Amino acid sequence: MNELENQTPENQAKEVKNGQPTVNTEAELHNVPVILAEEHEIAEDHTENFSALGKEELVKQAESFADADINTVKSKVYSIKDAFDNLFNSEKEAALALHIEQGGTKEDFDFGADTLTERFYAAIKKFNKRKADFLEEQEKNVSRI
Repeated sequence: MNELENQTPENQAKEVKNGQPTVNTEAELHNVPVILAEEHEIAEDHTENFSALGKEELVKQAESFADADINTVKSKVYSIKDAFDNLFNSEKEAALALHIEQGGTKEDFDFGADTLTERFYAAIKKFNKRKADFLEEQEKNVSRI
C-alpha cells in the first residue's frame, strides 16, 4: 500500500487544492493522474441525441434550456439545434416536393415558419443572449482581478 491509501479523509482533504492533489514528494508525482485536455473535454461533453424527438418535444426542451444553467446545457443546446434544423429542413424539402408535384415551381415556393418554429428560435435566441451576458460578466470579473 502506498502513503496515499493510508491517509485519513482529513489528511487527504488537506492535500487537495483546487480539485487537484498537491504533490509533496517526487514519489507522489508518479501517482498523480494526468488528465489531458482532450480527455477532459470529452469527459465534459454530455451531448445527447435529440434526433428521435418530434418538433413539439424539441421546442419544449429548448424552452427549458433557455432558462437553465449555461454551463450545464451548453452542449445540449447545440445538439438540440442541430436536431431541430435537420427536422425543419426535412419538412421544408418534403413541402417543396409536394408543391412541385402539385404544379408549383421552386421559385414561387414559400415555406413560412410555423408557431413551433418561432417558439424554438425564440428560446435559442434567449439562451444565446443569456450566454453572451454570462460571458461578458465573466470577462468583467477577470479584468477586476
